[in-house]
Amino acid sequence: VLLFQADPAPNRSIYFAVKTCGKFHKERIPVVKSTWAKYARHIGFYSELEDSSIPTINVGVANTDHGHCGKTLAILGHVASLSGGLPDVRWVVVADDDTILSLVLVRRLVDSGLCRCPSISTPDDMFLGVCLARLGVPITHSPLFHQARPVDYAPEYLTTHDPVSFHKHWMIDPVGVYRDWFAEFDRRAELEVDRHQHLEL
Repeated sequence: VLLFQADPAPNRSIYFAVKTCGKFHKERIPVVKSTWAKYARHIGFYSELEDSSIPTINVGVANTDHGHCGKTLAILGHVASLSGGLPDVRWVVVADDDTILSLVLVRRLVDSGLCRCPSISTPDDMFLGVCLARLGVPITHSPLFHQARPVDYAPEYLTTHDPVSFHKHWMIDPVGVYRDWFAEFDRRAELEVDRHQHLEL
């Protein structure tokens, strides 16, 4: 999942939690690190395995083939425990599921008792929607978060809906997708941040 927007929140206010698993450490994490992750100030890579070469954070939940509810809630619990050490962080992006939550909401999700996964393999993005509804939190849908690859959409659709993310690395060059759709925006955004930092000095 690649995440960007036209009017970004300050980088220091976003924590990126990247869901991964052992079988993808060598294949997918280098792609993430060589593309959008290099612009993230706060980022954690979450897995069922500890891997010091990345490094990953072992959340203690086995990987499942379908649905990742258990892993996602374990990640949110870990992020909530970090909140005191990251006072500027106001947003959490769980990459892989296109889920953006505020940190206060993360604490409510973790502590409420209303968000217990029926099983560790429950589809996490759908179950988070259920949890948010239980908590009375409105959900906003954006057509800019894409759950598939660029080739899975009509070109006319993508030219009228600036994408915020794409999902899946299957049968594509994910670095090429990043380069074609998001790299230039990242470079411009980074230059803009640098320009503002130099003006503040």
